[in-house]
Amino acid sequence: MKCLVAAPIGHDHVIQDWVQGEAHFDLALLDYTAEGVANRPASTYHQHLRGFKWHMLADFLPELIDQYDYFWFPDDDIVTTTADINQLFELFAQGPFVLAQPALTHNSHHSWRVLLQKGKGYRRVSHVEVMCPLMTRDTVKKLLSTFKENQSSWGYDLAWTELLGRKGIGVLDQIAVWHSKPVGGRSLYKLLKTPAQQECDEMIAKYHCKKPYFKEMPYPFASWWYTLKYGKIKPKNTAEN
Repeated sequence: MKCLVAAPIGHDHVIQDWVQGEAHFDLALLDYTAEGVANRPASTYHQHLRGFKWHMLADFLPELIDQYDYFWFPDDDIVTTTADINQLFELFAQGPFVLAQPALTHNSHHSWRVLLQKGKGYRRVSHVEVMCPLMTRDTVKKLLSTFKENQSSWGYDLAWTELLGRKGIGVLDQIAVWHSKPVGGRSLYKLLKTPAQQECDEMIAKYHCKKPYFKEMPYPFASWWYTLKYGKIKPKNTAEN
């Protein structure tokens, strides 16, 4: 299993703890600052790519996609640890999802309460946010064409659900990360040519996005029973009784 964390990095990043231990993943840092970040941690890849997070990822990823099995795309204001990232990939690889995210701590800045940590299992949800999604290789390939749809990335998460047929999307509650800065409060939002809400509305219209937005979805009884009994994700290819 080969895993990649790919993230934007600015001067006010909080990612020092991502690589303070034995990492079972590679790290790519995409520097969007004019001067270059002076205090960036060591990484497998470092590129100076001015622009918006998902635009930079669209330019950076194509030559690397086939080298990795699983990808995590966190913002640089996500606080977590090396150990938790390692476990996050392990849980994602074992679980039933093709698109997922860690839960958010209850002190996180957030837009959707459904993404706050709830127990220690996993949940099927209608959408995950662009803030810190996990994707399989096939999912990255399927969604890559959306990464430059607009500047704000608002509405990407809604479109992704439709492109994936509203299947295989979830929250991994066993790992919770802290989103440490307010939603929509970063400096890049000042560079938008079109209001973020307008861009979101355009994505909803283009991809015929259907409600509910960011809702917990029902699972078959057996899946819930496994989570409650064992407190962990049921491995792939394990039959439900």
